[in-house]
Amino acid sequence: MFEGQADNVEEALWMALNILEESEQLYTRLASDARERQHRWMSEQFEQKLRTIKERSAVIRRLLVGDPAESMSSNAEETVGDEQA
Repeated sequence: MFEGQADNVEEALWMALNILEESEQLYTRLASDARERQHRWMSEQFEQKLRTIKERSAVIRRLLVGDPAESMSSNAEETVGDEQA
């Protein structure tokens, strides 16, 4: 039962990541177009939204594929802890 739910959750996370990546492309274009038209305020709004999207994408991506740098630092901390014990 839980395995099926885990599969559904993983599939939903991949779909969410895909949607966020598409949104990232859209907001990148919108910000660029606003800059070209010298609409500074609009460009800043799009760029802020883009930063939020990138942050959310990063969280989901770490959940799905893990963060190699994060796991390396936790392994190093465990090693140091083991050596001190």
